[in-house]
Amino acid sequence: MKKVAPTQQANHPEKKPRILLKAIATFGAGLIAAVPLFHLVGYGAEKLVGFGKIQSTVEVQAKLIAELQVEKKTLSEKADQLQTKSHDLELKLNRSDSNLNAANQQLAQLTNLLGEYKNLNSQLGNRVKANDPCLAIQRVIAEIEEKLAVNPPWSHALQGERREEAMIQLEKHQQSLRSCLSPSTKP
Repeated sequence: MKKVAPTQQANHPEKKPRILLKAIATFGAGLIAAVPLFHLVGYGAEKLVGFGKIQSTVEVQAKLIAELQVEKKTLSEKADQLQTKSHDLELKLNRSDSNLNAANQQLAQLTNLLGEYKNLNSQLGNRVKANDPCLAIQRVIAEIEEKLAVNPPWSHALQGERREEAMIQLEKHQQSLRSCLSPSTKP
């Protein structure tokens, strides 16, 4: 074993507390220096997390914008299709309106024609009623002509004086029929 001088031994116990004090002081100074550093690191980490959140939000918003643009394009195409269908329906409606107008004009013309027909039918009925005596004369003439006919041979045709009388009657009835049918004698 080595001999140590008494002065050295006395210094040695003082060195231990000094080293310890020095270590504590260094640790304290390091801790004091590290607190702002930790604060800066924490602030940087917080900003980094915030930046990550912003970046994530931007990505989500970009995806949402892309989806909305696709949806906008789809809706625009549907709107164009609906506008085309609307235009086609408008054209069909216009054609239907013109067809309806044409049908209404034809109906009006047919109604007028029917009115004219009814008027003529009424006039004809009145004429027939007015000509009833003429019809009776025509029937008498037809009967006389039948009696005067010579064909067929098995018929009972008039002969001789009776035939001449029938001819005179036929002539009188024909004269009566002419005067009955003539428009100058009608009121």
